[in-house]
Amino acid sequence: MTDSTDWLPNDPWGDPLGGADAFVATISVNQPPEVNTLSADRLVIVAPSYVELYASGIDDNNGAEDVTSVLLYQDANGDGLLDDEDRLLGQTSQLIDGIATWRLEITADAWPIGRHKVFAVAYDRAGQASRPVSIDLVVTKQVDLGQLDDIRVTERDFAAGVVVYRF
Repeated sequence: MTDSTDWLPNDPWGDPLGGADAFVATISVNQPPEVNTLSADRLVIVAPSYVELYASGIDDNNGAEDVTSVLLYQDANGDGLLDDEDRLLGQTSQLIDGIATWRLEITADAWPIGRHKVFAVAYDRAGQASRPVSIDLVVTKQVDLGQLDDIRVTERDFAAGVVVYRF
């Protein structure tokens, strides 16, 4: 936002004083950048594998070129906000049409089975940060069931993140 004000003093009758000093004040207030959405090529990941994450709708009031970096974090406490405990997963300054992309390796050691919140934050040249945008990823692992004699397998989802197979 920019405001300009011209100021010239007036005499008591409202006429400008021609020989007086004058100044022009311009005030600029920097607005933080924006990230509209964070998405992934899939939300359920079988470890070990890779997942692609996309932060899109990245922009700044001063133009997208004012965005200097977009950082991706794993949320340590699930609040969706940047805290000291959150783990930095990646950083990029490469934006293509307002989209930042990361390819993450999901391993069982670094990503235990369960739900994990990840979020992205954009920064501009002035150091202003966007509000975080987040998604939940569910990490699971592949289980080798060995040789099965019975062809019929049923799947039931009893609770979020728990799948039970009956034979």
